[in-house]
Amino acid sequence: GPKGVWTMEERGETPHFNTTFEDARPSVTHMALLQLQRAGHLKYLISQNVDGLHLRSGFPRDRLSELHGNMFVEECEKCGKQYVRDTVIGVMGLKPTGRNCEVTRSRGLRSCRGKLISTILDWEDSLPDRDLNRADEACRRADLALTLGTSLQIKPSGDLPLLTKRTGGKVVIVNLQPTKHDKHAHLLIHGYVDEVMSQLMKLLGLEVPEWAGPTLCESSGGDLDILPFGAWKKEVKIELKIEENKDAVPKKRK
Repeated sequence: GPKGVWTMEERGETPHFNTTFEDARPSVTHMALLQLQRAGHLKYLISQNVDGLHLRSGFPRDRLSELHGNMFVEECEKCGKQYVRDTVIGVMGLKPTGRNCEVTRSRGLRSCRGKLISTILDWEDSLPDRDLNRADEACRRADLALTLGTSLQIKPSGDLPLLTKRTGGKVVIVNLQPTKHDKHAHLLIHGYVDEVMSQLMKLLGLEVPEWAGPTLCESSGGDLDILPFGAWKKEVKIELKIEENKDAVPKKRK
């Protein structure tokens, strides 16, 4: 949006926030997506956000691609090891953070000591191959791509849902404003994402879990608390405009 971090930085303006990234809490949508993953409905999540809220909500890292980086993650430029911190890294644009990798090599040899860099991309930086390739594969295998709160303007991430349609799947777009790919959607929902997700969870008979504080989950097999925080819950009234795109006919699967 016009007040988004990327938009303001492109205009040379400094973004202002009402809270710190450390104090920011996952929204209803963040927690609903976590529950959908736990229930087996959501197989993979692709994010363009850098606030780290998906990861801090407890969403499994092996089911998540953060295409533009994460404020809380730094990576060794030598061996690729990533470190998830409980405070923001403090630098952007893949720049050195001032710390070094602590990975110990085989047979007890000295540690890697490679320079750690931020994972936040600058405008001229390419998307990380690992996250982009996994996102690409997930979209090609999906039978449904659900896009939430994005204009789908930025390439190549904005074009990923089209891969699902090309392989016979369906595309659902949820956004207040029109998006670049509305004509490709099988279903358009014009509304606030939190309200849409709240209604979806009710229809599925699933509860939106309360957030109990930042939780790091490396895989879908278990999680690890990294910092305590208070729980929260949000209730909303729902009033949506839903539009079915009858021109978007799915291709038959082979």
